[in-house]
Amino acid sequence: MSGPAESPARMARLRPWLLLTAILAAALGVRLISLTREAVWYDEIMAILWLDRPNLIEYLREVLPRNSAPPGFMITEYFWSRLAGTSVMVLRVWPLICGVAGLGVFFTLTRRLLGERTGLIATLWLSLVHWHIFYSQEIRYYPLSTLFALFSVLTFVELAAAPRPAKLAVHLVMNACMVWTHPLTAFLCVAQAFFLLSFRRNHWRILSAWFGLHALLALSLVAFLASLDQRVASAQIAWIPTPTLWGRSPSLFNFLVESSGVVPLSPTNGTGRALLPLQPWAGGALILLHTAAALLGLRAVSRPDSSTPSPAFALPPRQTAVLLVLWLLVPPLLMYALSHLWRPMFVERYVLFASFPIYILLAHFLTTRPRVIATLAL
Repeated sequence: MSGPAESPARMARLRPWLLLTAILAAALGVRLISLTREAVWYDEIMAILWLDRPNLIEYLREVLPRNSAPPGFMITEYFWSRLAGTSVMVLRVWPLICGVAGLGVFFTLTRRLLGERTGLIATLWLSLVHWHIFYSQEIRYYPLSTLFALFSVLTFVELAAAPRPAKLAVHLVMNACMVWTHPLTAFLCVAQAFFLLSFRRNHWRILSAWFGLHALLALSLVAFLASLDQRVASAQIAWIPTPTLWGRSPSLFNFLVESSGVVPLSPTNGTGRALLPLQPWAGGALILLHTAAALLGLRAVSRPDSSTPSPAFALPPRQTAVLLVLWLLVPPLLMYALSHLWRPMFVERYVLFASFPIYILLAHFLTTRPRVIATLAL
């Protein structure tokens, strides 16, 4: 007798996951359409040239000195080549899988923080962002490192919500995979440390374990980087100029523009050349728009409407707002500062793992102000 009554409730529970499946399917299709048209460039060649070596050790012996990066992505690409083949088209499928899987993790994280509506809108937007599409097709470590970055924040949220040794262990594994895929993602760990010091000082056992284990992780990464040929490593990063705030690339302004999904207009055709002078103005206007909407979204996070149902989110509103701000600001600002104090390391694509809060905040703004947009969206 309860069957008909349960059917609407079951459909209500399934609807977000059906919508997510549709978003992921569309994202996969968008990324597959132009996969065969992508040319191979130098950095990709350096990652795939020695895939015919008889074992992983021989492959890493050839590829590590020429990449000067931790071997996380290269290990996975080697085993993918053994499973699926070594054609360029097939090798691009592994980053594509990582990119689309990252969308699923992004939805799960946003859902835990701010609910299903915000998660669906944010995931839909991210699935159409230019940089996410582009790097999901490239045989480089960006899709895998951003996937691990999302897992890092998701496991961190679960740890912060209910500190347990098992959750700490899972979180540490995700952070180890993240920094051993791209070392600059370690700045995300700094943002997490600020959060723990702000809100979890009373959990001294988990706090001391977190800092102690991450100190060991940092030492292992430093030891690996020190083992590389420093002349080769220095030559490979010598092309990176000192970043600026607004002017030439790299800059904090261009990081925000790229994070927002603005596609640089190509000057190789008449339209591109004609509109090229308008790019800084158009980018600046978009940044102002995104900044205003993100601030409104941040206000909506930290001061939820009392008339809105409050599901059991992982963190209280104020802590959620602080976590998103730290995630967005700490990595690029630290990289920018160290580029001036030590050596240039700021490149826009290196810090795209910090841009996810932009989509979360704007999606949350759409789900709360105005409500009509959220109703139409879902």
